[in-house]
This record gives sequence, C-alpha cells and structure tokens, in this order.
Amino acid sequence: MENNILTSVSCNKSGCKPMEIPTDDEVKALDKLREIKERVREVKKEMSFMGRDSSYQEQRFKADAELLSLKKEWAKWAQKRDDAARERMVALGHIDPD
Repeated sequence: MENNILTSVSCNKSGCKPMEIPTDDEVKALDKLREIKERVREVKKEMSFMGRDSSYQEQRFKADAELLSLKKEWAKWAQKRDDAARERMVALGHIDPD
C-alpha cells in the first residue's frame, strides 16, 4: 500500500512545528478500523457457510456475539479517529478549540 502522508505546519502559542497528515493517532485508529472490518468479513463468511442448519446453532450464537463485540469496538475506534482528526484541525488552525 502506498504511504500517503502529507506534512503541514502546525502553529500555536509555543511555536510552529511540522505535522504529519494523517497524524499518528489517526493512522492508529484507521489501522484498527481496517482490522475490525476484515474480521467482520471473516465472521460473516463463516456464518454464510453455516446456513440455517440447527447443528450450527452454538457457532452462530458465538458468531453473533462476536459481531456485536466488533460493532462496539468499531464505534470506540471511530470516535478515537474523529477525536484525532478534530485535534489535527485545531492544531492546524482550521477550527477553534472549545
């Protein structure tokens, strides 16, 4: 995968410094979101092989529980990504801090 990191300058009261875009926090969150998405695909693929056969009831229950857990984890990391993006926008002076 190609590295699409841009560099910008962030200035605040303590001076100016270069800032990579996306930031390290954004990259970390995006990587985690990709991992979660891949796992969801794997679980759904496994579930499609199970069909509606009652012999797979326990495995389907576990898969459903894992999907619910992944959904919660996705929401947590999506919020972290949004928070990191907001911090970057504040640091670059594009939005006012609250």
